[in-house]
Amino acid sequence: MHRQMRVDQLIARTRDASNVVVVCGAGISTASGAPDFKTLYRKDPKLSLALDRKHFARHTASLARFLLEFSAHHTPGEAHHLLARLEDSDKLLRCYTMNLDGLEERAVDSSRVRCVHGKIDDPARCGKQRVSSETLLAVAEAHNGFERYRADHGCNLRPGFVLYGDSVRHLDEMSVDLKHADLILVMGTRLNVEPVAGLVRGSRHKVIGINNEPIDEIDTVVGSCEEVCARILG
Repeated sequence: MHRQMRVDQLIARTRDASNVVVVCGAGISTASGAPDFKTLYRKDPKLSLALDRKHFARHTASLARFLLEFSAHHTPGEAHHLLARLEDSDKLLRCYTMNLDGLEERAVDSSRVRCVHGKIDDPARCGKQRVSSETLLAVAEAHNGFERYRADHGCNLRPGFVLYGDSVRHLDEMSVDLKHADLILVMGTRLNVEPVAGLVRGSRHKVIGINNEPIDEIDTVVGSCEEVCARILG
């Protein structure tokens, strides 16, 4: 069960809070033009394999399309502006994001942001060697680029962000920050992705969500993140 909250109630809770942890999902990125994973999976049934650490090397066409769609320039939206407002008022303890686009780091100081799944522009890897994200995108743009890279370098070039089967990042730090927070603001996710969801739900008495559908067991302001955050910002 959940309790639907009003925007004015969230504003009051935010005003009274001193340490706010924000947890971000795809709902704040799609409003800024970033691709929606559900749509991408429908368009390309092989994408889940292309984003799996054990299978990516055999599905390079799908991986290349994914990288190019995500590398497009996107502009921070109202949810990102709310992050900046929280930082300016010295309330933002940390922002944990499950997004790959890096927009949160363009909104607030990067020392406040933890990308639990990494970022699209994290250095790629060729065996144990690091390779720039610019090289990764150039390979993705070239016809049969990944196959040619493997032939030239003797390794499978893989992105630096978290693939299925990899460990999620920053969980220990997140667990500590959630304990210190007096408000946990969840934006743009239904909290279905583990292990982040389980950590946040363990502190559900401090959590308020902003999402276009109710979040199970979480008090939620229901509506698009863009519209709700715009109302909060006034």
